[in-house]
Amino acid sequence: MAELWDLYDASGALSGKTMERGLPTPAGYFHLIVHIWLVAADGSLLIQQRNKPGNSTHGFWAPTAGSVTAGEDSRTGAVRECAEEVGIDLNPESLSFHEREFIEDFIQDVWIAPWDGDLQNIRKDPGEVLAVRSVSWSELMELADAGEFIPYGDAYFRRLKSALRV
Repeated sequence: MAELWDLYDASGALSGKTMERGLPTPAGYFHLIVHIWLVAADGSLLIQQRNKPGNSTHGFWAPTAGSVTAGEDSRTGAVRECAEEVGIDLNPESLSFHEREFIEDFIQDVWIAPWDGDLQNIRKDPGEVLAVRSVSWSELMELADAGEFIPYGDAYFRRLKSALRV
């Protein structure tokens, strides 16, 4: 069965309509994606190398991220994506909302959540994730500067750095 996404209007409200993953987003509507920045007590960040053959993000490093499915809210989608992609079961209340941004035909919600910092506990989904690593903020910026991280842009990283207080 095809994955369905809820459609949102330009104010970010649910429209009552859905779309099938892989089809073009109807004009005037948006679908919801989430980024989840997993942060260890020492400030290190869990990132993953995307395994999306045929997708522009294949091979790039990124936070845990994905599309929110129909019927889910942003927080629920973030918890599900972490469980599916890296095997981390988050307490929904542990997530802190960082920001919402409208980009082209999607809404991007960014969440920050604590992580135990132990790479041994990661259970990556090989269909989604090639590799995982724990990085400091400076290592993350080195990957971004080298073009190895999804290019979210300087403004995104400035806002994130401020929220993380690194």
